[in-house]
Amino acid sequence: IYGYKYLGKWTPADDELPGRKYVNNRGFKYLNADSTSKTLDENDLVIVGNSLPKFMINWYNSFSWKNITVDMLWNAVYGIDKYNSTRAATYVAGRNREINKFINDTIAAIASLSLNNLGFSTQAVYQGIFYQSSYFVEDASFIKLKQLVVTYSPKWKIDNKIDMKFSLIMENLLTLSHYKGYDPETTIYTDNNFSDNAIDRGAYPVPKSVSLSVTLKY
Repeated sequence: IYGYKYLGKWTPADDELPGRKYVNNRGFKYLNADSTSKTLDENDLVIVGNSLPKFMINWYNSFSWKNITVDMLWNAVYGIDKYNSTRAATYVAGRNREINKFINDTIAAIASLSLNNLGFSTQAVYQGIFYQSSYFVEDASFIKLKQLVVTYSPKWKIDNKIDMKFSLIMENLLTLSHYKGYDPETTIYTDNNFSDNAIDRGAYPVPKSVSLSVTLKY
């Protein structure tokens, strides 16, 4: 994931610091990656995240007690980043109260720039260096209870011929993550799944579900 490296708000102390490797853009500090200009341009885009996880783990457990069985499937993804475009849009639109942490003229700071320069594989043109900064690249690692199945198999049979089994199936019950979006697992897939996994455009979260299954064995 490429973007502008956000380093915080500009302070009076930064004006006095000689040889600094960052620049002031509308009250924000950004890494001056190319060091050839005092303004930000495409040459200042750097790697600010990685959309490919370091580890992926699937963990299956099965417990039995008498005629009750509990099956659990856990899914964990570690070391993955995601650009939270949905959260960034609420900042730029002034609809997120966290924007109060920044300077009052944040909206006036917006400068036209295409996300094509960020490698997000989109033809849409978005605005704002702040919008395209590393501030909105978040750790999307998570641990999720993908499925929990509780099965009851009574010892008795119907008419002494038919075995029965009742299963309560619950999916996506629990998600543990520091990601600030709706769901770190969700994304909007098009014809380029590799790049789309790096950006959260407000896809609907993976839903929780509960279902009941009855199995008859003759």
